Amino acid sequence: MFLSQEEIYKLTGKKRRTQQKQILDAKGITYFENGIDELVILKAHVERVLSGEVGATGGTGPDFDKLEEGVVSPKPKTRDKYMPTYVHWQNGAWRFKTPKHLLPYVPERKTWIRLGVDKQEALKEYAKLMGNLSNESAMSKLFNRYEAEVIPTKAPRDPA
Repeated sequence: MFLSQEEIYKLTGKKRRTQQKQILDAKGITYFENGIDELVILKAHVERVLSGEVGATGGTGPDFDKLEEGVVSPKPKTRDKYMPTYVHWQNGAWRFKTPKHLLPYVPERKTWIRLGVDKQEALKEYAKLMGNLSNESAMSKLFNRYEAEVIPTKAPRDPA
């Protein structure tokens, strides 16, 4: 039904996905990338293009909408190597999984905090969250509390 990664390599002669996409585009072969960043190509479409049934610039191409949902893409990765530690893709959004050592400093002690759907938006929210958490570290809290509660009760020193 679909070309394997080895068959895509044989078809294009390239191992890198970006180079494979360039060659497929040049030959007019329709493809898409699944949830784990692999190219998905229908064998029947490739056969039609290579046999000349469908021209390199024309043709309707395969109807990917008619494919069964579970067949096309396996479960996507929840971690992205370009995202910070503890940031995962879950339930259609980027989320921060609060580690146990930070849980007391998180508002409402939430284990999962939604950061956003877009990567850039998620990174901005992550930066805000980390700024708030680092400002409220244990020693910082202690010093702030001491400054607010104890220092005002101290009498000023007499210059002697």
